[in-house]
Amino acid sequence: ANSQETKRTMLQHLGKYIDADKIAVIYHGIDEKLLADEGNKLPQIEAQDGTIILGNAGRLTLQKGQQHLIEVAEKLKAKNIKFKLYIAGTGELQQKLQDSITARNLEKEIILLGFVADMEAFMRSIDVFVLSSSWEGFGFVIVEAMAKGKPVVAFDITSNPEIVTDGKTGLLALHPEANDFTSKTLEIIKNKVLREQLGYQAKQSVIDRFLIKERITELEEYLLNN
Repeated sequence: ANSQETKRTMLQHLGKYIDADKIAVIYHGIDEKLLADEGNKLPQIEAQDGTIILGNAGRLTLQKGQQHLIEVAEKLKAKNIKFKLYIAGTGELQQKLQDSITARNLEKEIILLGFVADMEAFMRSIDVFVLSSSWEGFGFVIVEAMAKGKPVVAFDITSNPEIVTDGKTGLLALHPEANDFTSKTLEIIKNKVLREQLGYQAKQSVIDRFLIKERITELEEYLLNN
């Protein structure tokens, strides 16, 4: 299984047929090349003095919960925070989300980028990665953000706590509380030292836990011994 959460789901449906100790958890791995800080940034994302760039990437579906981020953006704007939120991805909710952005007068703060081919450039271009999913088997996109040294704000659900160590590599919010998510995001926006510390530790966590070479070795050892 690719996470403890996936293992729990497997046991929920197949527990009568498979013993828990027969299911190993081996996390997804990423290529070491993704740790590189140097490289292109996404031209659609414009850096502005004093403006924090928030980023989200994923299918525009109910599962991924981008509507929560619209609520968060509305609350940040009400607090006069200088920010922009760029959302990468396509899906069946794209028009509904755009209509909600327009209705709340957030066109300048939230930009739906559509499909983004170069996710490395996207991750280099943001300051904080925000994940609003209601569930994740394994949030690989979180690992991609952390590999680029980006702190993460996500809901404290399913596999997210396995990837994000609350207070060390990012901050976890109560699901589905937009107020708590806003509070956690605001804490990172206002505290540059915290932002840098979380980002540094996030990248180190990827090096320690999610590199593909080590995960392949772990899988090989499992296959040899079972």
